[in-house]
Amino acid sequence: MANSIITFFIFIYADRLTLAGLGEDVATSLGANYDKIVLLGTGLISFAVGIVSAVIGNLPFLGLIVPNIVSLYRGDDLRSNLPWVCVLGMGIITASDIVSRTLIMPFEVPVSLILGTIGSIAFIIILLKQRRMG
Repeated sequence: MANSIITFFIFIYADRLTLAGLGEDVATSLGANYDKIVLLGTGLISFAVGIVSAVIGNLPFLGLIVPNIVSLYRGDDLRSNLPWVCVLGMGIITASDIVSRTLIMPFEVPVSLILGTIGSIAFIIILLKQRRMG
């Protein structure tokens, strides 16, 4: 329940977080208090990540790979990207869970191992793609 409330506030605050992502000079010139946006945004996201980590456990590369993949295809508008990040993140976690349960049946491989492997491969591909583009 608490994470749902925090997620709701992050969605409400998404435009300001996008503004802060453009840099301090741009945010300040548009009349926003950059330090307040960064402090509140960091607090909300830290609280949400803390709850998820305590309940679910460690999910390596998920927060690094999924938002970068979505922003590569959809741009940097955080408010319109958040639903896509949620859906893609859930899909990747579900696929990793299915693979971890079926890889060496009847035993299970930790989901974090599968997710870490997929995430590291995706991270290397993103880095090589960015390097090729300039």
